[in-house]
Amino acid sequence: VFAVGYLLHFGVGLNISLDEFTTLPDVLFTCSTLITLKLDIGFLLDVPKGVIFPNLKTLHLRSVVFFSDDSVESLISSCTSLEDMVIEKCHMWNISNFNISYHLLRRLTILYSEFVVFDFWLIIDAPNLAYFKYIDHVVARYSLENLQTLVKADIGIFNNSKEFLSSLPDKGNILAHRINGGKPSTD
Repeated sequence: VFAVGYLLHFGVGLNISLDEFTTLPDVLFTCSTLITLKLDIGFLLDVPKGVIFPNLKTLHLRSVVFFSDDSVESLISSCTSLEDMVIEKCHMWNISNFNISYHLLRRLTILYSEFVVFDFWLIIDAPNLAYFKYIDHVVARYSLENLQTLVKADIGIFNNSKEFLSSLPDKGNILAHRINGGKPSTD
């Protein structure tokens, strides 16, 4: 914890991974200078309300467990400068709404989530999103809004559902939509 606190004081970036699930040290939630945060395997993500990461531009989460809907909301709302977000192989067992409503987000990648709630709802409202990659299972409901600035979307949906694609804006500036029949894109 002391080493994490020391590194956070300088605020450039932090990349952490563990062998087993644990909660993040409280000192992480006090760092206002952090620019890049990458959590890889082993974290239970329970973000308290009122946390602010005003300079965080890059957030990559791989194989973390989201604690609750409130924790997801606290995390997203705390990143007031977020431009690039990757959610990969995350465990969403405890949440029913994954809500990414953020005005500065430019790149969003969601890959191979694990969720248990059958009424899981993916909500994306990102008016400056240019790149969106989604390779995952079909969820119960999608809400995709304000995606007029989207330049490229790489979509791979297991179970061949077209419901997700019908939510995307019908604009000529979207360069790629793909349903890969359950097979991830190789490019």
